[in-house]
Amino acid sequence: MTLNALLKDKGIQTAVIIDDAYDEVPKASDIDADAWSTFFADAGAYEDVLVELFPDYENIDGSQLIHSDAFVTAVWKGKEGLAALASELFTDYENNKKADTKFLADLEVALGTFGITPIRMGRTVVEAAKTADLIFADLFLGNLQEPDDIAQSITLVKELMVARQASPPPVVLMSRSHLLNDKRADFRDQAKLLGALFRFYRKDDLLKADNLPRTLERLATHLVDAVKIATFLSNYEGSLKEAAARFFKTVRRLDLSDYGEISQLLLNFEGQPLGSYLVDVFDSALQFEIEADGPTIEAARALEEVDLSLYPAPHIAGTSDLQHLVHQTVWQHRARLGVATNKLEPSIAFGDVFLRRDYPANSQEKDLRDAFIVMTPACDLVREEGTKRILLLAGDVSPLTHTSWDYGNSLTTPLGRLEDGSAIRLEWDAKDLRSENRAAIGKLLAADGPYFLFQRMRENYALDLQQSLLTRLGRVGLPAKMPATFPVTVTVSYFDDTKTLQTLNLPTLAQDGAVCYLGRDEDNAENARLVMTEAAIDELMAAVAAIPDDKVIPKGKDPLKALKTTDTLARLLQRGLPLGKLAGGYGEIRSHEKPADGTKPPLLGFITRNPEAKQNNQNGGVLITVEHDSIFIAANVSAQIAETAVFEEAVAAQSGGEVAG
Repeated sequence: MTLNALLKDKGIQTAVIIDDAYDEVPKASDIDADAWSTFFADAGAYEDVLVELFPDYENIDGSQLIHSDAFVTAVWKGKEGLAALASELFTDYENNKKADTKFLADLEVALGTFGITPIRMGRTVVEAAKTADLIFADLFLGNLQEPDDIAQSITLVKELMVARQASPPPVVLMSRSHLLNDKRADFRDQAKLLGALFRFYRKDDLLKADNLPRTLERLATHLVDAVKIATFLSNYEGSLKEAAARFFKTVRRLDLSDYGEISQLLLNFEGQPLGSYLVDVFDSALQFEIEADGPTIEAARALEEVDLSLYPAPHIAGTSDLQHLVHQTVWQHRARLGVATNKLEPSIAFGDVFLRRDYPANSQEKDLRDAFIVMTPACDLVREEGTKRILLLAGDVSPLTHTSWDYGNSLTTPLGRLEDGSAIRLEWDAKDLRSENRAAIGKLLAADGPYFLFQRMRENYALDLQQSLLTRLGRVGLPAKMPATFPVTVTVSYFDDTKTLQTLNLPTLAQDGAVCYLGRDEDNAENARLVMTEAAIDELMAAVAAIPDDKVIPKGKDPLKALKTTDTLARLLQRGLPLGKLAGGYGEIRSHEKPADGTKPPLLGFITRNPEAKQNNQNGGVLITVEHDSIFIAANVSAQIAETAVFEEAVAAQSGGEVAG
């Protein structure tokens, strides 16, 4: 299917382009202070003309006039009569507008070739823009590119999206400013844009090479699935408000007598304070109301149809949003610890984790393990006569890295956060169970004691840990633990015709880096994938295309030809390149789609993890190297086959080491 046909099939036929260069008249905010100073210094000779253009000129102070859009409009429309005075005032504005106008004209023509009708829009909303299938928005809606100009752009985009949250159009953010990379994520968040429907480009880059058609293809390809996610989020957000209204309608009916009866008939016997009990009950009641929202459940059901095998690469890298979500699902918020769970001293709850105060210092005392977690059932902890001793499971704590994220051991807690935000991993020791009375635990947690109350694990995760501990019988079905993400460093290079390693200049890749996703496979073994941003992939493909065919070693010519004539590498990187278990050797990178004649797909390169020094020779291929806590890629895109016996032996040893998309 051609791109034009794809866009038509997905309903992308109009695009609003939001840019202040479309405004016919400048605003006061477009003129800088120096230009105004020069204007008023020379304005005396033109006073009569200025009064004619703007009758209140003599009655308003200059400090006010420089903020008056009406005055700027009058001067702009009468600039021919003001000659050099007006010319000097608007020089910077007109120069910038001229450059932007040329870009906008080229963008309109480019969109037209793909069957998309452009809709022009300046700093005032036009009616047709409200139903546009695609939005191109300038980051700064103003000549001086001030923070308020970003705020105005955000406001206009939100206005166009307000009635379309359940089915929003894709948004492409653009700018000639070098601040685009710094402001892109904040723009996305403030405008409440869905990441899957958001892209950004420097104006100088958007129309280069295949960036525009590639972006349009990606947005169109994933539009249906992205809209399903947007619909779910929009419905969920709406359900929160309605569920909260229904929830409070119920709980406000409760009188003091109701709370008194709860205490007399239940809590006094159980030994649980009213506040702690109500937080637990209200959490469940509010969740019940959310689950009762029909549109949200319907939208969630529609997510089953999302094709996650063809997901696009992220467009903004280096974020820890996924890990943040993992942390929220495993732990209660620390503020919750301020509500006592029982009336005993100390107040201990099921799932409470005690962390050693001097972690990560090495202790000489064997009994001082890094951490303990309370495994005594909650009902026994709230009653004074419930238990004489409290069961504690000991564990070790280590910094969380891509090498320590583990699914295979169910006696681990994959992610915790220290007060300074650093991530840790807790591994529990089933052979180190302890039972202590409350007095002993009180000493452990005293101000001068060796431990402090770190955090409280959510009940379902604490139950899973408890069930695994108790011979793993009667496991409770729980949501699968989410994958972890780790930022990694990436470089790309190739061997030239002199067998010299040449590193490509990839500033976007250097800035964004890449991300390693770590999950598990069906055998609980590590499942790692390398993911790069779309901008980095585009940059890489453009750099590969620029490599001279006659400047690579002989055995690199065919792989280079395959890289240039297909977008296979881009698609593999976009979906995530499997890292595999290469154990220091090399695995081939080929397309997962085999040719019709049954032969192997063309070789694109090699991938490796932790290569030994002796294997660092002049050989080709995409080499992915895991070193320490980061991933370093030497992507030798000329992909020449090894010329030394050492490399051939290394590759031959990798039986089954082929890496297909």
